[in-house]
Amino acid sequence: MANKPAEESSNVLDTEQALKRLGNDRELYDEVCTGYLKFSRQRFRELQGLVRHGDLDDIARLAHSLKSLSATAGAEECVDQALSMEENARSGNRDQVIAEMPTLEE
Repeated sequence: MANKPAEESSNVLDTEQALKRLGNDRELYDEVCTGYLKFSRQRFRELQGLVRHGDLDDIARLAHSLKSLSATAGAEECVDQALSMEENARSGNRDQVIAEMPTLEE
């Protein structure tokens, strides 16, 4: 891709760290960011539904998936939030999982 991802100019992504994870392959990074936008939105919608009606084990698995996607793209803040949600779901703390959903939405 010739164009830089729009996210790169924001403070949301740690581009340098993500590029290191990807062997400094800029083209691959652009593809990862494009995929991240698509799949993270999809995972996020799934997570919203699970938080309202789902099993904590399913929430933990999906939060783990979102955490991994975010780490690859360099979205470190999202990594931290997804990790917290994953840990709370695994601990059976549904109230905290529900409370964290608005934070993850940001």
